[in-house]
Amino acid sequence: MLDYAYQNDVIMKKPCNGMVKSDIGKPTQKKEALTLEQQKRFVKGIVGNTYEYQYKFLLQTGLRTGELAGLK
Repeated sequence: MLDYAYQNDVIMKKPCNGMVKSDIGKPTQKKEALTLEQQKRFVKGIVGNTYEYQYKFLLQTGLRTGELAGLK
C-alpha cells in the first residue's frame, strides 16, 4: 500500500525503506520449559538479584519477556 502511495505521489518518500526484515516464515526453534528441579535451582541462584521478583513472576505466570516489559 505504501509503495502504491509513493508511486502515485500520495507520499513523498517510502517510509519503509531500510527496514530490517523479520524472521517470519522461518522455522521456529523448539523451546522447552524448565523442569521443576531446574526452576528450583534457578530461584535459589537469583536470590538478591536486582530482577529477582521479575524472574519469579515470569516463572509463576508463564509470561514472555516482551510481555513483562509491556506491563506498567
